[in-house]
Amino acid sequence: MDSSYIIGEIALITRILKNIISGIINGVLFYLIFIVILPLIVFRLTNMSITPVNPLVAVYILGFFLALGVISSSVKPFIGIVFDVILSLIGLLFTLSIVSSGEYGTVINLYGYSVEVVFDFKPLLLVIIGFGILFVILNMFSRIVKPED
Repeated sequence: MDSSYIIGEIALITRILKNIISGIINGVLFYLIFIVILPLIVFRLTNMSITPVNPLVAVYILGFFLALGVISSSVKPFIGIVFDVILSLIGLLFTLSIVSSGEYGTVINLYGYSVEVVFDFKPLLLVIIGFGILFVILNMFSRIVKPED
């Protein structure tokens, strides 16, 4: 066998492994941002109820993010942009489903009267969605400006 052929094969395998590792890291980061960190921030800021995620469903979601991350980093850059956008938008959808409707209500008993108080956190959720979409757009432009090999 020719040594240039072996070196080419090693370079190809190295690039494939780099893409897979990059996709796994990307998928884990998206999972942490959209499934763990954003709902936790919303809960800490608003004390709004969070819909608990079944551990089995959480594993499926993590697998979904990992798969899309690996696909995004393995395909050609302009096709990978589509998978990045899909990954981000589905992450926002999962975040919104975890955070629920954006309202937090409680009943307060004052001097024999029951008062129902409802706080509407929909504007905060809209800000989170806005930053999420901004994140998607910036990620898309960064992939366009600096395409990978």
